[in-house]
Amino acid sequence: MYKFILTYAAVIMIIVGLPTIVKAADYSIEEVVIHAHIQEDGSVYVEETFLYSFTDEFNGIIRTLNPKKGTTIRDIEAFENGTPLTIGTKHDIEHYISRHGHNEKIEIDIHYRIDNGMDFYEDMAEFYWPFFDSTNESTYEDLTIAIYPPDKSANTLAIGYDEGENTEIIQEDGSVIFSMGEVKSGRNGDVRVAFDKVLFPGVSVTKEGFLETDIRSEQEERADEAATYAARQQIIKHTAFIALPIIGLIYFIVILNVIKGNHHRKQAVNYLQNNDEIPVTDMTMPETIVFYNRYAVTAEVLTASLLDLVRLKKVEQLENNTFRLKDRTDLEEDEKILVSWLFDDIGDGEIFKLADFNAYYTVEDNGTHFEKKQTSWTQAIVNKLKDKKLTVKMGKLRSLLAVSSLLPIGLAIACLMYKLIFPSISAVVISLFILGFTIFYTPKTEKGWYVHLAWDRFYNHLSQMNTQDWKKWPQEKQMKAFVFGLGVHSHSVEKIAKEIQSYLDNINKLSLNGPSSDISNGVVTFMLVGMAINKDFKRTVSANESADLDSNGNNSIGGGTGVGGGGGGSGAF
Repeated sequence: MYKFILTYAAVIMIIVGLPTIVKAADYSIEEVVIHAHIQEDGSVYVEETFLYSFTDEFNGIIRTLNPKKGTTIRDIEAFENGTPLTIGTKHDIEHYISRHGHNEKIEIDIHYRIDNGMDFYEDMAEFYWPFFDSTNESTYEDLTIAIYPPDKSANTLAIGYDEGENTEIIQEDGSVIFSMGEVKSGRNGDVRVAFDKVLFPGVSVTKEGFLETDIRSEQEERADEAATYAARQQIIKHTAFIALPIIGLIYFIVILNVIKGNHHRKQAVNYLQNNDEIPVTDMTMPETIVFYNRYAVTAEVLTASLLDLVRLKKVEQLENNTFRLKDRTDLEEDEKILVSWLFDDIGDGEIFKLADFNAYYTVEDNGTHFEKKQTSWTQAIVNKLKDKKLTVKMGKLRSLLAVSSLLPIGLAIACLMYKLIFPSISAVVISLFILGFTIFYTPKTEKGWYVHLAWDRFYNHLSQMNTQDWKKWPQEKQMKAFVFGLGVHSHSVEKIAKEIQSYLDNINKLSLNGPSSDISNGVVTFMLVGMAINKDFKRTVSANESADLDSNGNNSIGGGTGVGGGGGGSGAF
C-alpha cells in the first residue's frame, strides 16, 4: 500500500526539481566592467569593457545607449586590444559594433561621453544614471560599475536601486564601486552618486535645495525598511518551520488512512477463478477496458469497441476494412453513439469503410466533429462506470483537501516575499502532493478490486500464452480475449495473430474439429483487420488531438525604463 506514496512522491520531486528547458543562447556576457569618470565641467567620460563568449558564428555585438531626458551621449568608439572597430547606429540608440568570428571569446572596449549628465544642487553634485534597464535582453554574469569624482571627495554619498540596491562601496578617495554580480536580463539597476560640489568650480546650480538631506533621509528610510523586513522575515521563518511539519503530519495521517482503507478492501477480495478464464462481470468490454486502463480512452479502445460489436453480432465484418451494421436494437448508450458516429455520420447508415473514416477527417472543418463525437462517446462510457460503483466516492474529502491545499500555497508566497527559499519549496511540494492526490488517487470498492484483479490476472496469463495455447480456445473466447488485449495494448495478442496468420498460410487449409483443436479463418481475419484499423484510428486520433503551437517573439534591446527615461542593454548579431 506504500507503493503509491513512494511512486507519487518521486513524481512530484521530479516535477519540482526538473529544470526549465530553454533555447540555448548563441552567446553569453561573462563580465562587464563600467568606469564612469566625472569631469570638472560636469561631463562624464565612460569606459566599458564587455567579455563575450560565443558558441556559434557571429558578426558583432550590440550596445544600446539611451540617454536620460535632457542629456546627450556622443563620441562613441569601440576597440579590441586597442584596434578601432566599425560602429553602425540604428534609431540613434542601438550601436552595432562589427567583429566577425566563430565560437570564441572576445573582449570589446566601448568609450563614450555623457553631456549634461550631472545635476548640481546647492551643497552637492549628483550623477544619477541607468547604464542598463528592463528592456536589456542579455544577462550580465558579473557586472561592476565604478564612479570616479574629478578629484578626491571627502563627502561622498551613494545609493543603488533595484539590482544595484545595497551593492555600493565607497572607497577612501571618494569613488564608488557598485558590485552587482549577476544581473538577469529584463532588470533595472540605476546608480546614484553625490560628491562635494567644491569639486566642480565654475559650475552653476541647476537644481534648488540640498541633496545631502534627501539622500540621507532615503538611506535612513531604507535602513528602517530593512529592519522591519528582517523582523518580519524571522516571524515568517519561525511560523513556517512550525506550521509546515504540522500540516505535513496532518496530511500524512489523512492520506495514510485513505490508502489503508483501499488496501483493506483489496485484501478482502477472495478471487478464486482460474487465470485462463475470462472474468465474468456485469460490465461491457469497452467499460472493462477503460476501467482497467485507469479511465484512459485511447485509439485502441475505439478499435476494440468496434470489434466488440462484431463479436456481439451487431456488426458484420466484410472485406477491405468494411463493416455492415446488422442490428441497432438493445445497444448501450456508448454503443449507440459509436454506431451513429461511424455508420451514420461517416458511413451511409449501413456500411462503414475505414477509407471513408480517414478521408472524412482529412477535411479540416471536420476536426470539431471528431472532438464532439469522441467526447460524447467517452463520457457515455465514464457515466456507465460511475453507476457500477467501482470506486469510493470521496467528494467531501476531496473538496476539503483541495481547499486546504491553499494554506501551504499562501505560506509559500509569504516565504518567497521574504526570500525564504527552502520553506517556500517545502510548502509548494506539500501543496502539489495534496492536489495531485486529490485529483488522481481513486480508491476502489471491493467490487472495483474484484474486477481489476480478475482482469489483471487474465492479462498476465494472456502475456504468457503461445499460439498453441490460443488455438485450444473456442472462437468466442478468442474474439473476446483479442478485444480485451487490443484495448489494453497487449503485445502478446498482436504477436499471436501474426503467428497464426503464418500458420494458416503454411497449411493452406484449415479444418475446425471442435473448439479445442484449431482456429477459424474468421477469427484470424477478425484479429488482423483489428490491428490494421487500429493503426489508422491511432493516426487519425493523434492528428485531431495535436495542436501546432507557433510562437513568434521579437527581440528588444532598446532602453528607456531607467531613471529619467534612460537606459541601455546589450546583445549580439
